[in-house]
Amino acid sequence: MPSTPPVMARGALPLIGHLGRILRDPMEFFTAARDVGPVVGVRLGPRTAYLVTAPELVRDMLVGRYREFDKGGSYFDAVQSLTGNGLANCPARDHVRQRPLMQPAFHPSVLPRYTEVMSACVEEVTGRWRAGGTLALDEEMRRISSLVATRTLVTSEEGAQAAAEVARALPLLLPALHRRVLIPVSWVHRLPTPGNRRFERLRTGLRESVDQVIAQYRRSGVDQVDQEGDLLSLIMAARSEEDGSGLSDAEVHDQIMSVLLAGIETTASLLSWTFHLLSRHPDVRKKLVVEVREVLGGRTASYRDLAELPYCRRVLTESMRLYPPGALLSRVTTADVELAGRAIPAGSDVFFCSYSLHRDPEVFAEPEVFDPDRWLPERVTSAQRKGLLPFGAGRRKCIGDAFGLVEATIAVATITDRWQLRPADTRPVRPILRTVLAPSSLRMTVERRDADGRG
Repeated sequence: MPSTPPVMARGALPLIGHLGRILRDPMEFFTAARDVGPVVGVRLGPRTAYLVTAPELVRDMLVGRYREFDKGGSYFDAVQSLTGNGLANCPARDHVRQRPLMQPAFHPSVLPRYTEVMSACVEEVTGRWRAGGTLALDEEMRRISSLVATRTLVTSEEGAQAAAEVARALPLLLPALHRRVLIPVSWVHRLPTPGNRRFERLRTGLRESVDQVIAQYRRSGVDQVDQEGDLLSLIMAARSEEDGSGLSDAEVHDQIMSVLLAGIETTASLLSWTFHLLSRHPDVRKKLVVEVREVLGGRTASYRDLAELPYCRRVLTESMRLYPPGALLSRVTTADVELAGRAIPAGSDVFFCSYSLHRDPEVFAEPEVFDPDRWLPERVTSAQRKGLLPFGAGRRKCIGDAFGLVEATIAVATITDRWQLRPADTRPVRPILRTVLAPSSLRMTVERRDADGRG
């Protein structure tokens, strides 16, 4: 049976297509598209993109047909404008070489060393909290993830200063990156508008800071270190088994930018949403307090505690299901392809929205309910495992997934053991898509827990 073009999403307007609806409420738009069909046409200004709404089709794209659906499209083109051709964004032809060179920096054997830094960063940020104080918790979580990302990446003083500058500037660049995703018209972003000029100024400053770090590490000879180095030295020391070559300075630059963008914003998003959910589900929070109090008893979580915190891990998994940091991702077709009987031309942008996929009632029972125990071994189904895609899947699954989950577990366990967080604002918290899925506002009042774990 011949394939047919995908059905178009409803509500397209002349010239702008569906951009108005997407900008107004992207999560509602992508979730509603599930009712249109498994593959839906979406107009982004003058271009037609395609949205895949069925979890099994997305997994097929990422695992079985990854050569036909390469990294690319509006999302990754926008991110590449900032981070370059790093591992997270590069096409398949470059990934084959880059992945083995990056793997030593994220090998499970180095995680215990990184957790010491993670614990210290949580201590440093929360050590400034005062009982009864009100905080912008999303900003506090970004402080933790920024410290972790920069201090595991570089240990030299000069490098740490530059990495901190990168961490400071990244949140300022995210709105512009998101506009580049939704408006895939290159000349629009070259116009001399205040926003475009600011983006270029910040991007130039970041590139200079990162290049200074690389030059300093080269002068110090850290690209010859053993496996006891920081992330950057491990990346620079890696050599190909085939020809003994390492990453060039330009390639190292792109890897640093990719690591910082992914490491800071995705973890900050996960932590923010987790504490938002805990603050509104006292039954879940109570169970988590019991677990962390038994394991930690007031001390900072460490690597040896991770195996004793299964409920904390389930809380984080369920948080990623409801509010996946990478809520909207894209691929580009390398040839004319067919999905669910629908024809998609070569060179097309193909999107999938994890936020919507994770709320599919055919995969997740009561999808809007925050239920960490749906991930108990005796309850989790094969469809759930395959339908959960916060880190992607297949060969292009995020290389830092274990790193991020360990960091989040350390932070959530330590903070929950010591602090009670209550919403300080009656306004609803809405998901805002700005490259990662962030809460609209997250002001919370913090109180010290007593010896019995009460706030």
